Amino acid sequence: MRFLFVGLLLFASTALGQTLSLTVDNITDTAKVIGLNGEDCGDKLQVRWTLTGGVACQDMLLWVTKDSSCKDAPVTATGDYELPSVAITSVNNPGNLFREIEVDKLPVFAATDGGAGTCSTAKVEQTMRVCASVKLTNVNICSDTALRVATPVLVRFDTQPPPKPTIDAVSPRDSALGVTVSAEADSTVVVTATLPDADGGTGTVVATDETTAVEGIANLEGLENGVTYQVTAKATDVAGNSTDSDPSEGTPVKSDGFYEAYIGAGGTETGGCGAAGGGLAGGAVLAALGFWLSRRKQS
Repeated sequence: MRFLFVGLLLFASTALGQTLSLTVDNITDTAKVIGLNGEDCGDKLQVRWTLTGGVACQDMLLWVTKDSSCKDAPVTATGDYELPSVAITSVNNPGNLFREIEVDKLPVFAATDGGAGTCSTAKVEQTMRVCASVKLTNVNICSDTALRVATPVLVRFDTQPPPKPTIDAVSPRDSALGVTVSAEADSTVVVTATLPDADGGTGTVVATDETTAVEGIANLEGLENGVTYQVTAKATDVAGNSTDSDPSEGTPVKSDGFYEAYIGAGGTETGGCGAAGGGLAGGAVLAALGFWLSRRKQS
């Protein structure tokens, strides 16, 4: 009966908001991935923690794993990278205390886990989790169950460039070009309009716009109508690796406003709604309105 009572207390205390969270290099949002590549070898990431709703009764464990989830404790035999533990007195009140992850020691390089050599030579793309666990006091009894970090921060070591982005379409607009791009899911994409040199040189960059692989649409503004520009896209992943697309071309085209399109299609300056008349004249005016609205939506 006593064990049942203690179990209920443990369940109740968890339900009341006992949480353990980590901050790695000021990142706590698990929607963001900390990207690293070979240039980061020798660097260190600072790990800080927050425990709420409970009191530690054992040292807190910290580690980095390649596993898809955090366990109750690190498994060094399979390559988990264990950081120095945190003493009981510092778990609830860390002050300025922190732990460091040495990039050179990430588990992606661990020989016991089929690692890919050293940090400077590895050619890999691997996402890892920063984990933590601690046992808490419940009614003067140290729990047998560890409280794990609720949402592990993700760290990705990546030396592989992303796939080449693709320019799917270049749409002419008034003094602008709309560019639709496909790229790797986690990429940031910078689209550039270049005015080619007459002598075949690299050309002059005249406009850029940044988008994401999810959005996939860029708008290059401030261009000259009737001039053909070379358009390229560069995709950069979270680790800083980048790849350029094949070049494409686009030419901005002047788009009249609604009033000019209305007059040009046979409309009149006065006469209200009935002035468009019927038959071909009215149809032309409505066609002009449709064209103008479609161009406005693209802009």
